[in-house]
Amino acid sequence: MGATIAIAAIAVGSIELDLSGASGPWAYATQVAGQGSAEVAITGGHAELIVHHFSPPPAGQIYQVWLERPGRAPARTNALFSVTANGNGDVEVQGNLHGVDVVMVTPEPVGGSRVPTHPPVIRARLS
Repeated sequence: MGATIAIAAIAVGSIELDLSGASGPWAYATQVAGQGSAEVAITGGHAELIVHHFSPPPAGQIYQVWLERPGRAPARTNALFSVTANGNGDVEVQGNLHGVDVVMVTPEPVGGSRVPTHPPVIRARLS
């Protein structure tokens, strides 16, 4: 439970992304409450989430990426990841980003969840 509380205590940062232009490349970074940094890199409609010096997920869990559109519940993706011993990791942000307002990450049971079961530890605002 202590690890879950530690993960939940990580303040959520935001990343401002300008998707109004062409296909990029765009890369926007933010500090994630002293627990590392996160970056979303977008090139030609392809997006990748990259984290550095980020805390590993609690035991028995993995990080899962979600896509939020205004007025809707977060949409599940199959993008699951953990981090190395140094807290580094990356994952392709799967799915159509059209209309996506926020990319978020939550710790979830291994294999992922159908709906988020924890507060987000990363929020990347795409508008």
